[in-house]
Amino acid sequence: MCGTQFCYVEQPETKEKTYFRAPAVDILEADDHFEIKANLPGVAKENVKVNVQNSQLVIEGKVDAPVADETKYILQERRKGDFSRRFNLGDTIDTESIDAGYENGVLTVVLKKKAEVQPKSINIK
Repeated sequence: MCGTQFCYVEQPETKEKTYFRAPAVDILEADDHFEIKANLPGVAKENVKVNVQNSQLVIEGKVDAPVADETKYILQERRKGDFSRRFNLGDTIDTESIDAGYENGVLTVVLKKKAEVQPKSINIK
């Protein structure tokens, strides 16, 4: 079952619900690159990993929410746990030049296009 920010899967052996995040993203395109901006509020930079696996960009990490065991919640919508998001790269991305930055809870990944797929301007003589 999925909501706007969280999904959960029920583990068949235990009937336990496991929550995971699928962070909201924006994808922008420029002539020479794509940018993926992922909202990761409250996530420490050291808990975020970005890598390429099998022609996919993988953004994953962990949300820590340390809470004392005796805490009694009236409502709990902020979850702790793992998150993951995958994007197919296709053959137009130069995987050797992927760059990532993290600021104010927003991860920005820049995916440069291969030179042969970038628009070319032709000089008129």
